[in-house]
Amino acid sequence: MSKKVFYFVFFILLLGNSGCSVKKNTGSSRAYHNLVSHYNIYFNAKESYKSGIRRAWKQIKPDFARTLPVFPLETKETASLITSEMDRVVKKASKLISYHSITAKPKRKKTKLTEKEKEFYNLPEYNKWVDDSYLLMGKAQYLKNDLASALTSFNYIINKKYPDSKVVLEARLWAVKVYDRTKDFRAAEEILKELEKEKRKIPSSILEDYYKVRGNHYLLQGKTEAAIEELKKALECSKEKYKKAFTAYLLGQLFEKTGDMADAVKYYRRVLHLNPPYEMAFNAHIHIAENSETYDENLKQIKKDLYKLLRDEKNEEYRDQIYYAFGKIAMKENKVDEAIDYFKNSAHYSISNDVQKGLSYLAMADIYFNRNDYDDAQIYYDSTVAFLPEDYPGYEDYKSKSHNLNRLVRFTREIVLQDSLQHLASLSEKERLAIIDGIIKKLVEQEKKEAELNASQTYSHGQAMQTDIRYQSEINRSGQWYFYNPTALGFGRTEFKRRWGTRKLEDNWRRKNKAAISFEATAQEKDTVSNEQIIKSVQKGNKKSRSYYLRQIPLNDSMMVASNAQLQEGLFESAMIFYNDLKDYDNAIHNLERLAKDFPQSTYLLATYYTLYGLYRETGKTGLANKCKNLIIEKFPDSYQAKILKDPLYLKKINEQRLEEERKYEEVYHLFKTGNYQEVIRRCDQMLQKGIGEALKSKYMFLRAVSIGKTSDPRTFKEVLKQVADSVTDQDIAARARNLIAYLNQELPVLKQEEIEKTASVIYHFNPNEDHLLTIFVKDPSINLNQLKFEIINFNTDQYPQSDFEVNVDNDAMNGMSIITVKTLGKYKDAMVYIKTFAQYPALVPYIQNPRVEVFIFSESDFETFLKNKSLDTYRVFYKKYYLR
Repeated sequence: MSKKVFYFVFFILLLGNSGCSVKKNTGSSRAYHNLVSHYNIYFNAKESYKSGIRRAWKQIKPDFARTLPVFPLETKETASLITSEMDRVVKKASKLISYHSITAKPKRKKTKLTEKEKEFYNLPEYNKWVDDSYLLMGKAQYLKNDLASALTSFNYIINKKYPDSKVVLEARLWAVKVYDRTKDFRAAEEILKELEKEKRKIPSSILEDYYKVRGNHYLLQGKTEAAIEELKKALECSKEKYKKAFTAYLLGQLFEKTGDMADAVKYYRRVLHLNPPYEMAFNAHIHIAENSETYDENLKQIKKDLYKLLRDEKNEEYRDQIYYAFGKIAMKENKVDEAIDYFKNSAHYSISNDVQKGLSYLAMADIYFNRNDYDDAQIYYDSTVAFLPEDYPGYEDYKSKSHNLNRLVRFTREIVLQDSLQHLASLSEKERLAIIDGIIKKLVEQEKKEAELNASQTYSHGQAMQTDIRYQSEINRSGQWYFYNPTALGFGRTEFKRRWGTRKLEDNWRRKNKAAISFEATAQEKDTVSNEQIIKSVQKGNKKSRSYYLRQIPLNDSMMVASNAQLQEGLFESAMIFYNDLKDYDNAIHNLERLAKDFPQSTYLLATYYTLYGLYRETGKTGLANKCKNLIIEKFPDSYQAKILKDPLYLKKINEQRLEEERKYEEVYHLFKTGNYQEVIRRCDQMLQKGIGEALKSKYMFLRAVSIGKTSDPRTFKEVLKQVADSVTDQDIAARARNLIAYLNQELPVLKQEEIEKTASVIYHFNPNEDHLLTIFVKDPSINLNQLKFEIINFNTDQYPQSDFEVNVDNDAMNGMSIITVKTLGKYKDAMVYIKTFAQYPALVPYIQNPRVEVFIFSESDFETFLKNKSLDTYRVFYKKYYLR
């Protein structure tokens, strides 16, 4: 042992013996606890923290398809990677605080202290590593996603006012992070304002974090420009190469988001100068290509670089992104058709990158939508929604557009179909059959081509078989089971991915998504001629038969009426979608004008004129708007729309009337609150006799009912409540009335019994000449229903050998209760003889005596009523009166 080590150990032992208790605050005790805290506990905690951070940076895989986070390690996903290290940090830091914190005041040697001595005496803590431990523990808790505990640790430091200002400043920064993660932006803003005042005190070691915290604060609130300014400062303070590249890439994304493509390209190029990891560099290249302007003198070189990337074998998995970049460049050059081809290639090569596949579909969807090609736009928006994750920015907008286009296409296809069918109906029989024969001929030719294509693929299948033979021989040579054989497993995985792409382990894994498309299917749909739309409407039948098509054509009056009704619905509903959802006024006007012209007696006519009136006004066609206005007033003089058009103040008057009615209701309600129930009833009766709106009518009826309840007997109160529950349109008020009825029934069972008896006398009817059936209601889940059915069949065979009774079991027919029926027993007298014999049969007696089994006789019509009413209490009253007398 060297002398230095010996003296160090001796010094530690000496300090330990002289004062290891934290209750004593002496120079030697402070030295001991500071020494042990620093070089033992805190050192190990810090090393564990660093280890977790290093591991997280190695394992995280940035998602370059989205805007990168300012703090990539501070996510829920990262928390799971470093939990063990951060748990150790918390444990070590807690140990330091628990065993080495010195809060006891030192002994005063004199009564008068200097300012420096006073400052020392008033310290909140005499172990200078305790505040560092709280900070380190808070960071670990934060990275574990334990935000509440982290905030407690940071606030402890802030509120204790430790003398080490660096620790306090850093604790404030991390507290801002917590508040931002929990969306408490006001609290975060208050701390940031305080830090701004003390900006000069912030040491250079945490200045990068300071600017990043500010940038993140703005970014989370959607203030992109403000975030950019802070992150630019953070970039200049950054020392680590990878972190610098990460921030530069994020700035490129943010400039791209604001539309400043020149600065976006500038920062992406800065990323490349920092020699980042390959994937980041590749994506930076792609974004430079996508955001370079068409007049950029380097554009030709950028295209060459992209082709070079495309030819590089190591970029095979990135081909989808490269083709996407080519598509973006083609769009900027206004080469739209060329761009579509690139985007199709991008989607084709997206095997495992669903986000990129979704973006490629989105690019095509937007192109077709802007061309007003809604059929193709609908297909591609559907696929966009199928592949993009639900939390992707803008997902809800794409989903809404997909939904609207799905609705639109359903109606526009119906228009095309009905037009085609009516066109065929207008032709002579010879012309009609010629068109149908042409469709059949085309179908036969298509099948022939498909058969030839299948035959030509035989060679390819042979090659595949040879591959299988080689693969199988490899397995046989290794003598290993498939899942233990690396060669077999690798081959299987490659083949699966090539054929199916990435699939989750789930049922129906072959079906990626019902909304997903193939380009071949799209092309076929585009080639279909209008008269062949009839094919899509028929689900069954021989497509090579004339009758298959003829039966869809409206060749008689009733079929033509039905076809016209579908056509009118399609024209009107599609126009509403064009107008309200897609803001395509031209197509909306076109369909509505056709509807008004072709169907002057349509039930949609008033709505058509009024919508056209609004459209004409919005598009500046005043003359046509006035024409529609006059038509509405002339043809529909009593309509709500006509009243609005005739009197510009009509809506104002209606609103004033509504406000006056509400004021009167408030007056009546005030009378109710003051207990003047008779006056409430009188005024409610007055208002209900006037033609007030349904909403106020419901309120008045309920208020009247409750006032009657306050002034009359429960039976009357219940009757009035029942009228309210059965007649008001406001379902909330109806529910309140039913709840009060239930309360009265519970408190006064006689009222419930009266209601049951009254209901039974109304809905059930004793008819002895009607056919009857026996029903068994089983509430006991332990009963074997199949065994009971078997015993009933035995009884029927034994006692009624000449009869052919039908026994049916309906499991869980009524809220956990099963029903067995035996029918048909004949008329009333026959049924009563049957049930008497049934109840005495030895094998059935144990079932009948079970308190959770009930047996009844029903007439067939009463049983149908029971299945609607589903109240055994009600039928039991009726049964007792007529069947057990």
